[in-house]
Amino acid sequence: MGLFGKTKELPFVSNGRLIEVINQNDAYLDEGIEEKKSYKALERQLERRFLYRNVESITPTGTFGIVIVKYKDLKVRSEAEVAEIRRQLRKEAGLE
Repeated sequence: MGLFGKTKELPFVSNGRLIEVINQNDAYLDEGIEEKKSYKALERQLERRFLYRNVESITPTGTFGIVIVKYKDLKVRSEAEVAEIRRQLRKEAGLE
C-alpha cells in the first residue's frame, strides 16, 4: 500500500550502504509499472526509502531519471515504525 493510495507494496530491501543510486528504468522493473511517461516508479522508490531509512539528501545527477540518495545511518525501520509514520503523515494531511 502506498502512502496515500491503495497500491501493492513490495518489501523494502536495504543495500546496507550510506549512498544508493536509483535508476528510473530499474525502478519501473522493480515496481512492475508498464507506463514510463512519468516519474511514478521513481517516486514510489523514493517514498519507500524515506519511510524505511533516515534519508539525508536526494541529489539528481543531471542524467534523466537517475538520483543519488544519501542516508544518515544504516538503520532500517521496522514495519511497525513505518505503519506509525504512515498514520502520522495521513493524520497531518487531514486524511484521517
